[in-house]
Amino acid sequence: MKIKALLATLMLMALLPLASASAANLEKFTFTGVTFPDGTIGDLQSSSKINNKVQFTTCSYYSGGEYLGYFQSAEFASFDADAVLQFCLGNYANRDVH
Repeated sequence: MKIKALLATLMLMALLPLASASAANLEKFTFTGVTFPDGTIGDLQSSSKINNKVQFTTCSYYSGGEYLGYFQSAEFASFDADAVLQFCLGNYANRDVH
């Protein structure tokens, strides 16, 4: 009985680093006072996820509390804030406004 408990404890301890590493693969960004390509000034919220199976970035655009739409892509992901900002600004015209 003690051996089973010890084995269960060791398995849980071995899995903890995997759970932590998995959670660390998502980076969220908030950019305020951004000038969008059409001249609108607003805020941009973005997240990038990178792991061994997928990369994905989502951009959400707001101005004066109004939701302007979103863009998402599996073609790009980065944990570099400047790269994500440029990616989102570059795809502002491609956003889904629904």
